Amino acid sequence: MILTCPACSVRYTIADSAVSGRGRKVRCSRCGHKWVEPPADAPFDSETDYGSDEATLQALREEMEKQVPPADPFEMSEDVIEDDEPPARSGRLVPLAFTLVAILALALGVVAGRDLVVELWPAAALLYETIGMPVDPPGAGLSFQNARVQRDNDGGVGLLLIDGQIVNTSAIARVVPPIVAMARGPDHRVIHTWTLLAAETNLLPGGITTFRAVERGAGTTALEVAFGFAGG
Repeated sequence: MILTCPACSVRYTIADSAVSGRGRKVRCSRCGHKWVEPPADAPFDSETDYGSDEATLQALREEMEKQVPPADPFEMSEDVIEDDEPPARSGRLVPLAFTLVAILALALGVVAGRDLVVELWPAAALLYETIGMPVDPPGAGLSFQNARVQRDNDGGVGLLLIDGQIVNTSAIARVVPPIVAMARGPDHRVIHTWTLLAAETNLLPGGITTFRAVERGAGTTALEVAFGFAGG
């Protein structure tokens, strides 16, 4: 037989023998509503005008409620007939959960990758500093060591041969930014600058990388060469 919950309209199929005699108290496993279901072969009172089918069932349930003694209700949880659309609550929670995860991932990315954010958008450095999360300047935690500058001549053209090392003196991994070399003349003004890259762009704590370059045209007038990091 088929039972229909009067509260949420979910329908169930159960054996006819489960509801016999004077009926049985049942409980909907979907919404928890309890009612008395008359047996499938419940007699009709010829002197009672039950009206429509729904009114008939309601009248029978009211009569059976008076006749059936108190007992633990039979909870229906088998063979649910799902012709009614199930609640969409869980379906709505899935996109909400994905949205929250995406927002959290974005927030973590903005915090953990703030060096890259500032590199792409320098104005963000002020924002990070305002919220108490200042961004290290390019080259923070890195030091130059064993830098050498040699002069040479190639057909009357002065050459500067430079090489050296960069060491990560911090306790975290560091990105090695481009290196800026600045040649200074007799009055100590910068007369030539150029950019070069280190052999490795990522250094673990204590890691060392090298750089090397040959610059033409600055060897005859340059008295000294200073090194720094681009953007620093």
